[in-house]
Amino acid sequence: MRDYNFREAIFLTNLSIAVIPKKEVELDKRFLYWSLLYSDTYSLISGSAQPQITINDLKEHKICYTTLKIQRKISSILDSIQNKIELNRRMNETLEQMAMALYKHWFVDFGPFQDEEFVESELGEIPSSWRVGRLGDIVSKINNSEKAGEHLENTPYVPIDELSSKSLMISGYKSGLEAKSSLIRFQRNDILFGAMRPYFHKVCIAPFDGITRSTCFVLRPRKNHYFSFSVLCLFSEQTVAFATANSKGSTIPYAVWDGSLADMKICIPEDEVLKEFDMIVSPMLVQIIRNFYEIKALSETRDYLLPRLLSGEIEVREAEEQVEEVLAHA
Repeated sequence: MRDYNFREAIFLTNLSIAVIPKKEVELDKRFLYWSLLYSDTYSLISGSAQPQITINDLKEHKICYTTLKIQRKISSILDSIQNKIELNRRMNETLEQMAMALYKHWFVDFGPFQDEEFVESELGEIPSSWRVGRLGDIVSKINNSEKAGEHLENTPYVPIDELSSKSLMISGYKSGLEAKSSLIRFQRNDILFGAMRPYFHKVCIAPFDGITRSTCFVLRPRKNHYFSFSVLCLFSEQTVAFATANSKGSTIPYAVWDGSLADMKICIPEDEVLKEFDMIVSPMLVQIIRNFYEIKALSETRDYLLPRLLSGEIEVREAEEQVEEVLAHA
C-alpha cells in the first residue's frame, strides 16, 4: 500500500467538500469513501461554535492506496456487508409499517369486526364484547433496580440515547461498566419507553436481558399474548402524544407512569382477539429482533475488516471468505 497526499486534490462545493484525486493517481471512488471513513478525519476538525474541516488541513491528510483492481475488490467486500446491513434496516422499517397498519386496521378502524354489534363508550363506538380499560391493565412497569459495579461488565447497557426514535429496534448498547446510577434491569421482549422528553418517540423492544436507567420505563405485557398489542399500542402516536401532554417539568419534561400514562384509556378486546392478533404480528416483531442481531454481526465484521483491508494486514481472498461465511448465516 502507498501513501497518497491530497494536496491540490480538493474543491469546496456549497454543500460539502469533494475530494478529487490527481490525474496520475487511480482511485476507485468507493475505495476513497471507505478510506476516508476509516481514517482519522475527526482530528482535522476545528472550531467549537461551528466545527469544520479546513481545506488546508484536508490537503495534508493522507490515505493508503493500492492498485485499482485491488481497490475495487476491497470496495466490493465492504459494500456487500453494508448493502446487507441497509437491506435489514429497510426490512425492519417495512415490518414496523405492516405491524402498525394491522394494529390500526384491527383496533382503531375495527376492520375485521364490522359485522359485530357496536355499543357507545367513552372512547366512541366499540364492539360490544370489548371494554374500555387502562394502559396499565395490559402492561406493568418494572422497577427491578440494580447497583453499578464490575459485576455488570458483561451486561448490555441501554441508556435512552441508545433507543431509536420512531423505530422498534434499539440502535445499540454499551458496556455495563458505563452504567453508573439509577439503573433498572429489563428482560428480553420487555418494552423500553423513553420517559425523558417523550416527544422524541423512543419506544423499543428489548432484544436481550440488560439494564437501562430510570429515564426509561421498563414495561412488560401482563400476559404473553398481550405482546404484539402492547408493543404497538405503546409505539402508537396517540400514546406518545398522551405521555408528552402529561409530562412533568418544563426544561426537561418527563413522562409519568403512576396516575398518568398507566391510566390512559384504551379499548381492550377480548383475549381470543388478542391471541389471534399476536399469532399474526409477533412473527414480524421477532424478525425485527433477528435483523438486529444480523446487523450487529455484520457491523462487527465490517469494522474488523475495514482497517485490516486498508492497511494490507489481511488478504482480499481471506476477507472474501469471511464475508461469504457471515452472509451465508445472515
